[in-house]
Amino acid sequence: MAEIASPHSAEVRGRRDLIVVVAAVAVAAVAELVISPLQRLTLVVVQYEDLFVAELLIILLTATVGLVFYAFRRLADARRFRDESMALRSSVDQAEGLHRRYRTYAEAVVHGQEEERMRLARDLHDDSIHRLILLGQKLELVRFDHSPSPADQDLSAIQDIVNQTISGMRRFIQELRPTFLDELGLVPAIEALVEEKSERTGVDMSLDVTGKADRLTESEEVTLFRIAQSALRNVVLHSKADAAEIALHFSDSQVDLEVRDFGVGFDVQDLTSGDQTEAASFGLLGMRERAELQGGTFEIQSSPDMGTAVHVTLPRRHN
Repeated sequence: MAEIASPHSAEVRGRRDLIVVVAAVAVAAVAELVISPLQRLTLVVVQYEDLFVAELLIILLTATVGLVFYAFRRLADARRFRDESMALRSSVDQAEGLHRRYRTYAEAVVHGQEEERMRLARDLHDDSIHRLILLGQKLELVRFDHSPSPADQDLSAIQDIVNQTISGMRRFIQELRPTFLDELGLVPAIEALVEEKSERTGVDMSLDVTGKADRLTESEEVTLFRIAQSALRNVVLHSKADAAEIALHFSDSQVDLEVRDFGVGFDVQDLTSGDQTEAASFGLLGMRERAELQGGTFEIQSSPDMGTAVHVTLPRRHN
């Protein structure tokens, strides 16, 4: 028999359905309250992660582009530096080549000058002085054969002129190429030079030699003698000094030559400004050139009214 629903059971079911509905709404509300914020937080985190990754990628891309650009700049700078270095090296090589050719040419010129001086000195000694000596002897014979004679005085004057000419030529030959230099060495040659110039000019000149005065190479002796000769010539012609000192110092590694006078002096800067006399300037430049051709150093110290000192140092190339 079918069961008839009672009002109480219907109310119970209604309440139960209401409870279920309320529970479902409550669960949905709770889910909405809990899950929705979590979703939003998750979305925010994801968004922030995407933003961070995007920014990181942008930074990495920018850094990569910058590094590539920097690398290309560095490569271009390296290539430019290499090209400039090669051009500079080429210029330096050309300059060094020109300098070597110049030194070779200058050495050849100096050597040629010395050879020409030797030849001229030899010719003057063997020919001209010999003829003058013969002329003086002829005059002496003429005076002896015709003495007394009204021409004795004239012949005597002519003979004096011949003798003076012979003395002058001998002095000139010593200037060209002193025999002491070739036969005895540097020190005797400078001693003879100092003695001759002191006697002839009246300038009190002294020579001081220290160290072991061994023979040097021919080019070293010629260089030092020519510098001393030129320096003493400047003392006589330009310094207006009444005294000069020459010092030679020998050591195992080098030779030092100093020529010092106590004259009017000059401003060393005038050498480059052109205020110094042409002869003096060329003389000093010639001394410097000779010293540097031998690998040495040349120094000049001077000031107005304080005299002048020329100092030369040559490295020794032992025989």
